[in-house]
Parts: sequence; C-alpha cells; structure tokens
Amino acid sequence: MNNLDVCDLVWGALIKDDIEITLRPIYRWLNRNAIRYHECLVACRGADGREMSAEEFVPALEERGLIRLLDRHVFRRVVTLLGEQPELVVEVKVSAFSAVADVSWEAIFVSLSDTPNVAHRLVVVISNAASVDMSLVWAFARRLQQLGCPVSVS
Repeated sequence: MNNLDVCDLVWGALIKDDIEITLRPIYRWLNRNAIRYHECLVACRGADGREMSAEEFVPALEERGLIRLLDRHVFRRVVTLLGEQPELVVEVKVSAFSAVADVSWEAIFVSLSDTPNVAHRLVVVISNAASVDMSLVWAFARRLQQLGCPVSVS
C-alpha cells in the first residue's frame, strides 16, 4: 500500500470515528502491581481488515502533512476519556509536526483550561523531528504545561 492509499484509509477512519485507541498499562518500577499510567496506542483497520499500528501509518501522514488531523482527534478522545474516568492517567503521543500552538488546538486548550483535573492526568510526549522549528514545539509544550499537563519532548 502506498502512502497516498494509507492516508486515504486513515482519513476515512477519522471521518467515521473508527480510529482504534487502546490503553496499555505501564506499571510502577517498585510496585509492579500498581499502574503508573496508561499509554495510548492508536491503530486503524486496513482495507483487508488487518490492524495497522500507528508506526505503520504515521510516517505517511507526516509526509503528506495530515498528521495534525490524527493527533487532534486522538487528543480530543483521550481528554474526553479522562473526563469520564477520574482515576485514569494517560500518556498520549503527539508528532512534532502537530505541536504548534495555533487556532486548530485552541478548543482543546480551552477544554483543558476548564478541566484542570483532566489536564494534570494527561501526559503528553512530543516526538522530535529534525525538520521542525523546535521553537514552535517548545511553545506548544509550554502552553500545555501552563494548563497542567506533564510534557516531554523525545
């Protein structure tokens, strides 16, 4: 499947709200029975019914400039989930290509501002990309930190 086909497939899944999100527990180091947080894993079903992991389709979305659509979609769903489950802590990954504090993120920022009990349980990991203006990424990270989200740039 070429990159354009992959993007078309993910775009269709976004429209149908058919992106699969799985929360994988990450356990504490000293107490292996206690969950520290859940890692958000994203997947999409291929035309053949096979599940494609984010590692398989994110590069195509980044190449075509469509990754921001996926990242905001997943981010919104995780924020909603955190609002519904007050004991949950979730780590969500955001591409550096998406990490720009502009109007497209404003509704999410407002939502986090209105729900600080959610923001502090949303752990954001921003992937590093050599071709991205890192000053924009750091501004995005600072904005999330001001809202209460723990943030790291990997």
